[in-house]
Amino acid sequence: MNKTAAERFHDKYTRGHVGGCWLWTGRLTSRGYGRFFSDGKPQRAHRYSYEHFVRPIPEGLFVCHHCDTPNCVNPAHLFLGTNADNVRDMMEKGRSVGRKPGRSGRSAGSRGNVRGEACPNAKLDDEKVRAIRADTRLHREIAADYGVDRRGISRIKRREAWKHVT
Repeated sequence: MNKTAAERFHDKYTRGHVGGCWLWTGRLTSRGYGRFFSDGKPQRAHRYSYEHFVRPIPEGLFVCHHCDTPNCVNPAHLFLGTNADNVRDMMEKGRSVGRKPGRSGRSAGSRGNVRGEACPNAKLDDEKVRAIRADTRLHREIAADYGVDRRGISRIKRREAWKHVT
């Protein structure tokens, strides 16, 4: 028997993570958002979640995350906003890559020496990074336990991220 889109959706996330996130365990986009097929059409899993649990998304609106976790599909963590709302939220939370408010054109490398747990949006600390590097489980399992993206786990293990932690 074929499962409905809703049944397939519910099979693809896990609950009980740090901050109450429901983390998508299915395929991810290159930016870490869940990918889900409904009616044969691809869409982002958090958008499907919002429509499934809350209401249809009006034309032109974004589904944004209060938790700043791209693969989170918890409807309580999602809200609607315009592109301007989404950009403002990103800037206010310091999530803009390579840009600072009022400083257009600055590169990510020129953002100063704020890194690791000193970064206001850090979900990890030095101790957790050491534990992640020692953990031998699959990256997706580690990522689910820490509420971060599996690609972030890979970068930590390859010492591309959190380089300052020995």
